Amino acid sequence: MKNIIPKLSSNLSKMWLRIINHENCLFPEIKEQLGTLSTKEEKLIKILDFAQIEKHVTGHL
Repeated sequence: MKNIIPKLSSNLSKMWLRIINHENCLFPEIKEQLGTLSTKEEKLIKILDFAQIEKHVTGHL
């Protein structure tokens, strides 16, 4: 159990940093290009980022 706590804490810290990064960097850039995002669009972007969808998608269609 002692080994789980530091790993969990580290993972939560990484997740929080990603959220902060969205709010400060990603969303303003997207809003500049596309206009205001809906709440659902922001949630979708966060979910796709956490899922790291880019690791599973290729440029070949």
